[in-house]
Amino acid sequence: MRTISLVLLLIAGLVISGCVNPTDRGDVPANAVTITITYSPEKDEWLKDRIAAFNRAREQVDGRPIIVEGINKSSGAARTEIKNGQLKTTIWSPSASTWLEVLKYEGGNPNVAVSNRPLVLTPVVISMWRPMAEAMGWPDKSIGWSDILALIEDPRGWGAYGHPEWGRFSWGHTDPEISTTALSTLLAEFYAATGKQRDLTVADIQRPESQEFIRKLGKGIKH
Repeated sequence: MRTISLVLLLIAGLVISGCVNPTDRGDVPANAVTITITYSPEKDEWLKDRIAAFNRAREQVDGRPIIVEGINKSSGAARTEIKNGQLKTTIWSPSASTWLEVLKYEGGNPNVAVSNRPLVLTPVVISMWRPMAEAMGWPDKSIGWSDILALIEDPRGWGAYGHPEWGRFSWGHTDPEISTTALSTLLAEFYAATGKQRDLTVADIQRPESQEFIRKLGKGIKH
């Protein structure tokens, strides 16, 4: 499965506001340059510390102090609010670089600058109870989306692996409009549908065979 990198998405062309909320940060000079960074919740503790350290340093540009404001917001919600013009931010750091591609595709904004330096690399994996994974052949055999699909479609359910008492196979898949893991999972499913490991295209996704693969996987979703 492809590793999805965390990126900083710089929303260029947005006006850097000189207005500040003194109730949030204490006394702030009226001529301060305010930069907002909207980030995904898993970075909250780290970025709060870093933002506070930066603001204490009182960096300046043209004699004006630079103040950074942090906004903790889930990536799916931030993407929707940026697209709709509800969220005005200088920098966006989503959970995964895939959200950047979604926003660029939906918004068509050419004034977007992207950092090519990932903060963290993290895998998205299929997980299940150990006895079930072992019944499917793990760890001697890797388990992929095609194996999951075959199990979903088998009328015997887990009986195909000698455990009829487990019933039919079902799995959980969160909403890819909101969840970073779900969006990454959906991409992984499309990669499995095409047999590719990289360079997935819009044409690959639009293939009837790919669409059917995803629909059939979806029939097993219980949550």
